[in-house]
Amino acid sequence: MAEVDSLEALAPYLGTLLVRHQKTPELMRLWLELAAAASRQDHPAHGYFVDRYERSRTHVTRRLRELEAEGKLREGLGPDSAATLFQAVLNGLQAQWLLNQRLDIIEPLNRFLDLILVTDD
Repeated sequence: MAEVDSLEALAPYLGTLLVRHQKTPELMRLWLELAAAASRQDHPAHGYFVDRYERSRTHVTRRLRELEAEGKLREGLGPDSAATLFQAVLNGLQAQWLLNQRLDIIEPLNRFLDLILVTDD
């Protein structure tokens, strides 16, 4: 969300990011496999993935707190939960796409954003 300067730019930015990831499915697969393997505490990359997800979640939470203050986060959804859901949706969509590369993952991402964010349109 660092490269996004407005709420309206978020969905197109994320869509572009996912399309870019789709161009290198083997790297996407490797990343997901490493993340799953690193869930074991004795895995050499465990600390890296724990730290990376925490930094990412903290960054997204911070931005969602700003959106909440602007009245742009759906009422009843806290920034912490929304950030965790955000990560889960991005990872889950990519995993599903790896299993079925005909699957449209951009539209579900956009609908998810519609569920958690309030826009002016």
